[in-house]
Amino acid sequence: MQYKDLDLNDYVHITLIREVPSDIKDYAIYKRKQVKTNAQCLARYRTKRGDIGFDEALARYSNIVTTRNLPYIEMKSLSTSDQQSEKRFKLIIEKQLAEKSETQVFSTYGLSSVSFVPEF
Repeated sequence: MQYKDLDLNDYVHITLIREVPSDIKDYAIYKRKQVKTNAQCLARYRTKRGDIGFDEALARYSNIVTTRNLPYIEMKSLSTSDQQSEKRFKLIIEKQLAEKSETQVFSTYGLSSVSFVPEF
């Protein structure tokens, strides 16, 4: 894996691992948010199901929100083996306040829909 073009020094501040403060009051869940943004793709999928026509499906999905006011990281998919077909996607991150729980399960992106982290 090559990261020669990747320079995040202007965007992040990396430090040594520090202790979590003892006076934590709030917790949050940071999870991946997948947004269906393309009305035409949704209409084609609905048409393939066979219950309505393309024009009717397009009319139903025409008010789909195309942008979200959430932070994201643009990533390159490593699931494609062909160098010519590099697929890029936005990993959209949503924050949700949460109560402290014992569940601690995180994805390979470090996100979780059930596990909390302390807010400080």
